[in-house]
Amino acid sequence: MKYSAKKLSRRPSPKRLKKRLFVIYIGLCLFSAGSWSLNAPHNGSITCDDCHGAEGEASEPIVARTAEEQETLCRSCHYEGGPASSREGLYQFALHTVESAGETIVIRCGACHDPHGPSETTDPHTGQSTDNLFLIRSNTNDYVSQAVGSAIYQPNQVPQEPNTFVFNEEPLIGICQTCHQNTSYWKNNETIQEPLHNYGVACTDCHKHDIGFKPDCDSCHDYPPTSGEHSQHLAASGYDWGIIDCDTCHYNNNHDNGSVDIAGTGSLASLSYNGDFCSNACHTAAVVGGNPLTCPDCHGGASMGGGSGHGVSGNTILPQTMPTLIPEPDLETDTATLVTLEWNETPASYGPPSYAEYYIQIDDDPAFGSINYNSGWVMDTNWSNNFDTVGTWYWRIRARDAVRPFVISDWADDSFTVNSSSTPVLSPQPDFDSGYVAQDITLQWSVVTDPGGAPIEYELQWYDWNSVDQTIVTSATEYTLSTYCSGWYWRVRSHNTVSGSLSPWSPTDYFQDISGCGGSCPFLYVWDGSSFEFGTDLNGPGKLATLSSSGYFKPNPNDYYVLQTEPVEIDGYYEMRLVEERYEVNYLDQLRVFAVDLPADREVYAEKPSFTTPYNGYEQHLHTASTNPAAPVSVQHVNKELDVSDVTSASDQDYLILNEDRNVGFDYQTIELDLGDLSGAPQIKLIIDGMSAFPNTPKGTEHAGNFGPRTKLEVLDENGDWVRVSSSTAVLPKLPEFKRPFALDITNIFVSNQYKVRLTFLFKTYVDSIRVDITADVPVSLTELTLVNADLRSYGHSVEVPLIDDIFEYSYLDEPNNEHNYYPGNYTRFGEVKQLLETVDDQFVIYGNGDELALRFSPPGEASAGTTRKFLIYSNSYYKDAKSNVPATVEPLPFASMSNFPYDEAVENYPNTPVHQLYQETYNTRATP
Repeated sequence: MKYSAKKLSRRPSPKRLKKRLFVIYIGLCLFSAGSWSLNAPHNGSITCDDCHGAEGEASEPIVARTAEEQETLCRSCHYEGGPASSREGLYQFALHTVESAGETIVIRCGACHDPHGPSETTDPHTGQSTDNLFLIRSNTNDYVSQAVGSAIYQPNQVPQEPNTFVFNEEPLIGICQTCHQNTSYWKNNETIQEPLHNYGVACTDCHKHDIGFKPDCDSCHDYPPTSGEHSQHLAASGYDWGIIDCDTCHYNNNHDNGSVDIAGTGSLASLSYNGDFCSNACHTAAVVGGNPLTCPDCHGGASMGGGSGHGVSGNTILPQTMPTLIPEPDLETDTATLVTLEWNETPASYGPPSYAEYYIQIDDDPAFGSINYNSGWVMDTNWSNNFDTVGTWYWRIRARDAVRPFVISDWADDSFTVNSSSTPVLSPQPDFDSGYVAQDITLQWSVVTDPGGAPIEYELQWYDWNSVDQTIVTSATEYTLSTYCSGWYWRVRSHNTVSGSLSPWSPTDYFQDISGCGGSCPFLYVWDGSSFEFGTDLNGPGKLATLSSSGYFKPNPNDYYVLQTEPVEIDGYYEMRLVEERYEVNYLDQLRVFAVDLPADREVYAEKPSFTTPYNGYEQHLHTASTNPAAPVSVQHVNKELDVSDVTSASDQDYLILNEDRNVGFDYQTIELDLGDLSGAPQIKLIIDGMSAFPNTPKGTEHAGNFGPRTKLEVLDENGDWVRVSSSTAVLPKLPEFKRPFALDITNIFVSNQYKVRLTFLFKTYVDSIRVDITADVPVSLTELTLVNADLRSYGHSVEVPLIDDIFEYSYLDEPNNEHNYYPGNYTRFGEVKQLLETVDDQFVIYGNGDELALRFSPPGEASAGTTRKFLIYSNSYYKDAKSNVPATVEPLPFASMSNFPYDEAVENYPNTPVHQLYQETYNTRATP
């Protein structure tokens, strides 16, 4: 569902269906008027355990559910292609709404149907018992207070008899009349209104079940009708001058089983079909300053009959000829200039009294893919526009009949060029493949000569996808820059050194490195008994030189992640792999793994750290929750005004997708959670499972620079206004690139007694589930696993495995391919590096693209009875990727006490102690060019 939700599977699996039935359907049982056993047709497919048990066990008490929850249950089976779709109509239904005393009353499935409904009833016509296959309630007024009396049923077969739900023989007390007591025709009081309304026709033939029993023209008539005059008017209903629907001509009309004439009150008078009728009814003063439009204008010279005749012929739509352009010559200017585009007058398709209107588009793209200027519909045969950019411009024009605006011509097109005598002409720079090595790129442009002989200089400006502008002034017509793993925009203008005048900027050119220079963090793989299973990436906030609106984010090297894969022993050890799959360099200072034992009825989650998350020890960033946290009362996608609760209620790869493209047009997207009344909750935590697709092109990164914070967290104040939560209280992190459910403690964010919260995300975001836990954190037991070996070695690149759209996982290779792309600098030599990972001391394992750490741990002892075991990995690490606007080199090294990165080496440096000197001389000996 592309309102923002995209689903891998729109329909629930049998296991998920069983869960949903338990959560929702159980409430219907409280309203049963009959036996506690299910009756046909449910008795062959639905069991008690489906509704009254958790995970199929009959262990939960019966709890009353809301009408909305009951409705959701019905729809869990009654959908097209679902378990209840064998007969048309059993899945086509809509909410039944009734207008009463100015109020709209919504009546849902449970008003008329009961899962435990009477298995048999009496046919009032024959007095014989018959199966109640529709499960109609015997006492509808128990559920709908406006209903009176008891419901009466007809034989429950595929409706063949005309009076299945309403009777036209006394007594008039069918199921429809149980609630509809004062209808105009077949009344509950056993009277019949003359003339008979649709005698012999079932109510549901026009009052369709799938549209909430509300009649409309479509119920009996094909729409749009194709007979007679309908084909003349309705064929054009999709054009921009408006839609003709039934009410246009049949406004407020009586429909008493007879013919429907053009009659009634309101917009139309009772008129016969003739020229006056058409002009007076719809086309009065259709032409400005002209005469009303009459039938022959559209229908040719055909004779127009009166009354119900309307014998129309000769009604072929005439085409509109396109305008003839007067070509615009090329021009030369050094300033913004007004250009007037001209064309010859074109007659309207039907001639006087109508006239032609014109529409002009201008683009710098010959395919007109992104229109720069448009005129709207104009009457003149010329249109002027101001141009302040040199280059080639493409323009096109089409015409339409002003009175019949759906008659539009084809496009006529032309082009012209705006030149500048003093604007340099660029030699377009092609893309290049650096192979991850810096390349010299020479930018060139044309010579500009001043007629008076004054010296000319050139101002060259270039900027990369981080929008860092660089400018130089030179008298040469070329400039060489050294670059790789980036994309560059560049332009040039000339400067008259005597007069001081500047030319317009040249059109901007763009080129980029086509090497795979994306960035991420090192990837974790865990042995699960059969393979090394992909886990996630680690140390996202440890990225160096990440630009913010006010400078650089200070990196946060601390990360804590609860493994989603349970490690399995191999040769008596747990084995893991930490692989650098992408073009970057890592500085790993410490890595520790813990067994986390907690009560069996609890689950453990870690927080997701960000740049600004204060580190208080990994234990302080763990939270416990119940094994099955509840879904919020509701989840609304605010931008789309849609309830998406069903999409976000469970982690099932059924994603709510916020923003359609990771690089183009993304904007803030907000979801609003109603958590209900949590005033007595000891603690409030959101359990969030989702992922992000971050921009991966220069334009995407540039677009992201137009925004402020990447996420926002808001609550309601006492006045009912949404206010931002202070970052000192809680920070909503960006969802990670790879799957890692996390906990967000929001206990202290509320400033009123309204427990609603808004989560706003900037990037393309996939939300799998958001659940709420209100249990207090319980103590957990942490046992550190002994690191036995840590072997740094060559590996290469794993296989990318697509999951959905822009989301990928990776498959670890049985045989390494030993592919590498390194930054220049000194890396840690291959071999045993366990000693470097034991403490945080600025003695890093430095590894790059294609390197891996093979890690081996001793398993802990058995978990104690009544507990469950999870595993926590803590790492302290930095990394640098190619999108940073700092040199793509290993050095300078980061260090724990640095004020930020990059740092001023005249003020602070990596430690130069004897210990650190010995470390570098011993370990960092793997030099790359």
